[in-house]
Amino acid sequence: MKFLTAAVALLALASCKEKESKPPTPTKTDPGPTVTKVKDAAATHGAPSKAMVWVQEDYAKALTMARERNMPLVIDTWAAWCHTCMEMEKTVLTEAALGDIVSEFIWVRIDSERPANAEVIAKYPIAVTPTYYVVDPKDEAILGRQLGGCDNIQFQDLLKNALAARGDQATPKEPADKLLVEATQAAAAGNDEEASRLFAEARKVAPENWPRLPELLLGQLTQLHNKGQHKECAEFAIESLPLSTEAPAPLGIMAVAAEMCARESKAPLARKVRGAIIGAVDICLANERGGVVERSEAMQMKRYSLDGLGRTDEAIAVARKEREILDAAAKGAKTPRDAMPFQLIAAEVYAYLGEQAEFIPVLEQAAKDLPVEYHIKFLLGQLYYLEERYDDAQQKAERALELSYGPQKGIVYSFLAEVYAAQGNAEKEAATRKAVLNFYEALPVGQQRKAEQKAAKEALANITGK
Repeated sequence: MKFLTAAVALLALASCKEKESKPPTPTKTDPGPTVTKVKDAAATHGAPSKAMVWVQEDYAKALTMARERNMPLVIDTWAAWCHTCMEMEKTVLTEAALGDIVSEFIWVRIDSERPANAEVIAKYPIAVTPTYYVVDPKDEAILGRQLGGCDNIQFQDLLKNALAARGDQATPKEPADKLLVEATQAAAAGNDEEASRLFAEARKVAPENWPRLPELLLGQLTQLHNKGQHKECAEFAIESLPLSTEAPAPLGIMAVAAEMCARESKAPLARKVRGAIIGAVDICLANERGGVVERSEAMQMKRYSLDGLGRTDEAIAVARKEREILDAAAKGAKTPRDAMPFQLIAAEVYAYLGEQAEFIPVLEQAAKDLPVEYHIKFLLGQLYYLEERYDDAQQKAERALELSYGPQKGIVYSFLAEVYAAQGNAEKEAATRKAVLNFYEALPVGQQRKAEQKAAKEALANITGK
């Protein structure tokens, strides 16, 4: 679990961590910008028939359209490896899910890994994939931001709040709403001190039962984590997690930040944080909101918290339930692409259980069905690595490297270096470690990964002595 555990558990809530379905999104083999009018299966759901206007991979064009029509712009920053992005695209970002309000916006998808999009990502930074921004086309000011996945109700709220912030709705705005928008803008600009101040001010004036409280708490928690204030972050997590249990988002991302702070805290405080994560996830899952991906990610954080408390048997029981849910979702999917997000998460769950050999044939079939999806091959390589089948791991990693692009390519490079090390091929390991460092150093502004670059430099120094 050396690779899957770290990459998925603390990054994917991303995310993600960690997006493609109709409408067609550009991939490595389809890089061109397009404009698409999307008419989804609204008729079968009794939903409105107005078309969402999507611009694919062309921020400048989308911004021009938004200015011409005087409509806010929704920016969907995605990545080919992001299972949350896939589920969001299929289940939330549709007319059937969001209703009439979709026609009041221009929508643009931006692949955060493509070098051509680095300038856009520098302007609208992402710490979580996916991240959704709503911006005013007049001055590109941020009107709203959604970190990670969510359900359709939460996304509708994001859109409504953005319209209110712009003044397009007559709904009176709370002082807390205005402060939250300003805090979000400061956070996106990297001004952590100002963001922290504004989040705190918003908290002071927020009305009782304010529906945006979880969004605010997530902002405060991530700022504490970003500033390295681990003790304060852990204490804040204990207070705020029970107030964010209505839906898996933003609880999942809060749990990730809380766990990372817990790892830097003294044992008694870390135990309290993990207890708070477990309790919040239990309440959240009982609400039965959110999709399979979001609920699985919440379960993932619960089992990692259980592990941190030494409650291994309970963590394994959660993993088995999670595997059952993911397997059922993949089996019920209509196409291999629809099954892909569930399989990407399931790979980590099978590895966690030590049952990766059982899942290898499933991913091999997925790789045949979706030959250009490099992340499937990357995960296959990791599963083969765990089985100590290093030649197979090398083959999959090298193919994934050929297909990958953007910052994630550095992750694939690093894994390939580990494979060479396991094979005892010191020459190839050293060459690949050097290639990893060169790759990270050459990334454009907006896609740079300082932590990964530092780790690559240290890994190279460990084998060269320099």
